[in-house]
Amino acid sequence: MPTIKSRFPRWLMLGALVLNLSLAISYVGLWLMQAQRGNLWRADFSAFYTSWAMVRDGKGSLIYNFELEKQYQWYILGERSFSEGLLPFINPPHVALVFSPLANLSLLNAFAVWTLLQVGLLFWLFCLLKWLAADWTRSERTMLLITTAALPSMLINFLLGAFSLLMLVCVLLSINALRRNRQIPAGLWFLIGLIKPQVMVFLGVALLATRRWRALFAIFCGAVVIFLISSLALGWNTWPDYVQQLREFSNFFGKYSIDPEGMYNLRGTLVLLLGKQHAIFINTLSIFALIGSLIFTFFLWQGNWRVEDATFELRMALTLILGSLFNIHAFPQDGLLVIAPAALFYDYLCRRGLSRRVYASFLLLCPTLFIVSEFTIGGRLGIRITVLAMIVLTCWICITLLGEKNKSSYVHQ
Repeated sequence: MPTIKSRFPRWLMLGALVLNLSLAISYVGLWLMQAQRGNLWRADFSAFYTSWAMVRDGKGSLIYNFELEKQYQWYILGERSFSEGLLPFINPPHVALVFSPLANLSLLNAFAVWTLLQVGLLFWLFCLLKWLAADWTRSERTMLLITTAALPSMLINFLLGAFSLLMLVCVLLSINALRRNRQIPAGLWFLIGLIKPQVMVFLGVALLATRRWRALFAIFCGAVVIFLISSLALGWNTWPDYVQQLREFSNFFGKYSIDPEGMYNLRGTLVLLLGKQHAIFINTLSIFALIGSLIFTFFLWQGNWRVEDATFELRMALTLILGSLFNIHAFPQDGLLVIAPAALFYDYLCRRGLSRRVYASFLLLCPTLFIVSEFTIGGRLGIRITVLAMIVLTCWICITLLGEKNKSSYVHQ
């Protein structure tokens, strides 16, 4: 009987691993199927391409003009359109400028090139994860890579042509640089991640709290250069227009295809629980929760710390998972960003020599659980299973970090 008990979890984990591998392979087929049916025009990439085309035509100062965007997008999509005639561009102005050369290709060809770049980013991500998991066993590294590829957010990212995969790579590269005490590269990778500023804000607070001045100086200098080049090329007005648009989008509940109900964060959960009719209260509570979590993150990083210390992984994991939960905008494709805190927490367990079987089982079950729940219960429970798993991971990390602090206090006594 003891032999059967010891083998059962192993076979269970092996089965979950095979299932995840099957999911990852099926995503390739699903993407090809959507491409063959001509459905990829519905992607976020269409919004990106619209802004790039406007920059190409010398109308970069108007990339946040909804009416002109509608006209461009309607023409680009062959007289097709999204809800209310537009899927708007919601990234900073310099993003449109940097990628505008792709607008010299047709929408279909540009998306093909974009997808090849995404495949390159995926291989880069695998290399970064293998580096992070250098001290893990071979089977654990295999589990990490397969589970990463099997997450539904990975499929969504490729279908939409989103920036989430690039953001994840930037976050991991910045953390990688910090772990090697290379502050300037950490700041530069952070700077690239400002393609979606809301994703990087929690990591920025950690840099500020830990007084990584060289990293912050690199970010500041790079941001000034980006601001000046973008303003000279597109017009100074694009930056206040961008800020104004962000304010407007926070009040969109289903308008222009921006629906918080589908978000993987606190705001999306509040919409499911309370309904869209309480939009003002939901936005207010979400903003206060965001501010509170940022203050908590600042104090989390106070005091002496070393990147060689295993608690670095714990603090960074908690910082990143809080950023996902309390971010104002966290769409399904942004679920990819949870890979970073999940992997960092596993690395902490490895470095401490702690048992990882329960946590490994939790991670292996997540891809199947996420995709099945979306097609069955969705948000009918008042919270999405993905968000529930994020909360479980947050609590798990918090309890572990509290145990580390108690252990440290006992040793000092």
